[in-house]
Amino acid sequence: MKTTLASFLFVVAAVTGLAQADTSSPLLSATKQTDTDQMMIDRIKQNSLPAQFGLYYSQSIPQSSLRQAYDSLGGPNVGYGFALNGGYNFDPIPLVIGGEFAMHFFGTRERTFGSSSLFSDRVELSTQNFTIPILAFARFQANIATWVFPYAELVGGTTIYSSVLTAKKYKDGEEIPSETESEGGANLTYGVGAGFAVKIADVITLPNSLQRTLIDVRMRYLWGTSVEVPLVEPTANQSFAIRNVSVDAPEQIVFQLGIMIQL
Repeated sequence: MKTTLASFLFVVAAVTGLAQADTSSPLLSATKQTDTDQMMIDRIKQNSLPAQFGLYYSQSIPQSSLRQAYDSLGGPNVGYGFALNGGYNFDPIPLVIGGEFAMHFFGTRERTFGSSSLFSDRVELSTQNFTIPILAFARFQANIATWVFPYAELVGGTTIYSSVLTAKKYKDGEEIPSETESEGGANLTYGVGAGFAVKIADVITLPNSLQRTLIDVRMRYLWGTSVEVPLVEPTANQSFAIRNVSVDAPEQIVFQLGIMIQL
């Protein structure tokens, strides 16, 4: 009987010792560390990211009288370009205040006078039409589980309408200093917009650093005060003519697609 009781106590002690040893095994320690790291990562993903910056493909589609103005000038009536913007996020208030710079190019006209051979005397005239919107925005931007950021915005600022003619002259195949002629106007611009950004990656550095990358897409409808839309046009006598079309209430749709960084 004593032998049986002693054997039983020995087995219990051995099992208890193995269990204690098991809890300190490298595998369980690694599991606990992994769980701790995951909890830290989940916490970091909730961090407030006050700054955001973006680079976008931008397309301007003039409407009504502004479109008619480009048609009457004989140039393209859709502008293609880029936009850069940045803003400050007032989290936990879903408000972003920021600014944007963009350029939209409305095609190039070229004309060459003289021989087109490499070492000949010639004059090359080219005209570039473009607009430069410089806008501020106030955006109501929601945060859905740190994955989707839908927003609506009010924008306002100015748009510069410009046309630049560059004259390149060649003498015996050598380019001599070029000449430029420009014409432009500006107006007040205001409008509304809506869009959404979708997260594609979180870059996390322990113990507490987070940077988020998102795909951002938006559309805006913009109005403006009256403006002169210019065109500096090359002429047959190796010179140029300046044409302007007055637009009382320019309107345009702007589509943008790009990458946003929050940090």
